[in-house]
Amino acid sequence: MATFSLERNRSSVERAIKNASKFIDIVSFQFTSQEIINLLIAKAKEGVSIRIISLPEDSYGEVTQRKQIEQLYNSLIREGIELNRCIWEVGVPELTETSLSGVQTEGGGNKWYSLHGKFVVTDREAIATSLNFTDEAQLEVYLSYDNIKTIETFRKKFDFLKTQFCFEDLASSLLYSRLPQELQQEIKKLFEQSGRINVKEYPPEFSPEKQIGQGLYLSPLEGRARTFFNQLIKEAKEFIYLSSERFFDDEVVKVLLSKAYLTDIPIKIMTRHPRTVRQNPSKAEKMSADLMAAGVEIIVIDDIHAKFWLTDNWLCVTSANLGKMNLGFPKLGNYWRANTETLWFDNSHKIIDAAKNTLDSLFQTSKSGIVALSDVGTKSSRAKNLFALFGYKSKKEAKVLMARIETQFTIENRQNVIRVAKLSVRLAEIESVNFITEEHVIMANILFYLRERKHDLSEIKEKMIGIVEKNKIISAIEKLQKHRYIAKEQEYYTINIERLLVREREEPYLFENSREKRKKDFSF
Repeated sequence: MATFSLERNRSSVERAIKNASKFIDIVSFQFTSQEIINLLIAKAKEGVSIRIISLPEDSYGEVTQRKQIEQLYNSLIREGIELNRCIWEVGVPELTETSLSGVQTEGGGNKWYSLHGKFVVTDREAIATSLNFTDEAQLEVYLSYDNIKTIETFRKKFDFLKTQFCFEDLASSLLYSRLPQELQQEIKKLFEQSGRINVKEYPPEFSPEKQIGQGLYLSPLEGRARTFFNQLIKEAKEFIYLSSERFFDDEVVKVLLSKAYLTDIPIKIMTRHPRTVRQNPSKAEKMSADLMAAGVEIIVIDDIHAKFWLTDNWLCVTSANLGKMNLGFPKLGNYWRANTETLWFDNSHKIIDAAKNTLDSLFQTSKSGIVALSDVGTKSSRAKNLFALFGYKSKKEAKVLMARIETQFTIENRQNVIRVAKLSVRLAEIESVNFITEEHVIMANILFYLRERKHDLSEIKEKMIGIVEKNKIISAIEKLQKHRYIAKEQEYYTINIERLLVREREEPYLFENSREKRKKDFSF
């Protein structure tokens, strides 16, 4: 049996630990919960074999924190619990998003420990989860199984992770022994000097591009998380739900925008406020606005930590946020830079349906993206300054409302740009060309204005003369008339919707969309 849940407590994991009678294996990015540690110590005293893989003490920012973590770790070791510290680093430390170690620089600490995976497996249960073993209560995802096959799969992955990344010396690291000789020399030199292991990026053969299948993957060694994500989105036919604590990745936005533009599939995202993206909150806010303009529904949940991807084909419970380092990205020579992430894929329709029902209820009761983006952050401050320009102070509710209006206008403006782009594509499609010309855009802009009401020539010129030369506007109008996309009634031009929705030879519609879908695309 499998169970999907979203919870703000650790009851699923605590139950699994209490019910274990033979072994407990845990992989966790962080491990600081005294409550969990007490449970594990109690189970160790009962004779249960316990193994843990987590980050070392200096993955925490403050010296006092490190001392506390060292004491917690020692309390586990004293009871015979096997604690594996994963010191493997990947990337350029100054760019880190996840590490809190060392001197704080823009973006994070001065080490980039790669381990970010999370799962729990006992002799009775396997749990794919987003949980860090800390005392912080956040909205987490749990997908639990009680069948032997899944339990064995998770335990084998624990063994694989341990042999690849956890070792007493370099000679005992399988991953190190498999690296090219020049990389081994570079790593060995750093290790001898500082005790650190750092790989800037993985060779192509260490980060294969694999297709999704049922099972647990350790990215990037067993497949690139970004490739999995792109495939998942591409193959979705009915719906897409995404959950990520942080959402900040240009390529993900492009993939989702393309899906939103070319299909009618509902796309829904749950995440934290863009202000929590410390690299560039303003850019993160724009990403969300662009997606909402394309029809993507976003809800903001302040304490969300759950990470999963759900479509009509797959449920993936993962440790990976929708971020550059989590999903990975290419470097020169098809090398690949990425965190070590866990991804569990299941294509059971029963589980998919259960997860979808849970999420539908959550989306109905959560704060909408426009409200959430407006009420907190930079927009309310801009509203305050705007009123001040006129010599007026403002109350909080006035600033909040103005911030929401600004967000709504931003989204509507983006939607209008999308409409002009779609009209440009439609005109190029009708002409059977595979590129967009300036003339297509000018004609599309004219059609955009005419979609709401008729205009005379002076009105069209007035709206476009600041960006387009007068003779090009007139030429575009003449071409639109010639092809009967617009008609002139006395001095006014009107749009001929039907001519835009079908080809001259009555061929199928673009992307096989229905007439009503095309009308919706252009807002006719």
